[in-house]
Amino acid sequence: MLERLQSMKVDTTVSYANTKEYSNGCKYIGKFKSLGKIPHGFGEFMTPDGLQYEGEWVNGEMSGNGKYYFTNGDVWEGSFRKNELHGAGMYSKGGMKEKCIFWKGIRVCAIHEVLHSRICIHINKTWSNATVVAQRITKSSGNEMFQVRLDNDMQRPKWFALELYEFKLLRQDGKYLYAIDKTN
Repeated sequence: MLERLQSMKVDTTVSYANTKEYSNGCKYIGKFKSLGKIPHGFGEFMTPDGLQYEGEWVNGEMSGNGKYYFTNGDVWEGSFRKNELHGAGMYSKGGMKEKCIFWKGIRVCAIHEVLHSRICIHINKTWSNATVVAQRITKSSGNEMFQVRLDNDMQRPKWFALELYEFKLLRQDGKYLYAIDKTN
């Protein structure tokens, strides 16, 4: 999906302090590492056909938070890791917006689909099985919070902003699928 970004590491024709233009017509404006050769920090990447990314870069790859404009008009605003949509964010398509979770470039689910799901969540260096029992949106930040009942503490459900935690969804076949994975 994002293979064109790989080409930016090859064939540089012009390089300025904060701008790099590539012979294939692509352009990067932003911060660099290694004497202006590797995008690192906040920057914007554009292709001649309209694909655009603005956001965080780590060692020449989209990693962190950013906004990706697809050539078909779709927009992803959320988390990236190693040039892939990865984590929680807002996906816009044809005027419709959906807060959802991607894992290594694959859409896992809409955030609201997590409600009443079985999950395995990583809290305090321990994986715990749990059930998501309720959902609310905080008035102050607009963030979605989920009430989670941990199997090892059934009496006291706790509220979490799940997008901030590493967790896996239990699939129908009994296997877990990563929803948010914070490992490298």
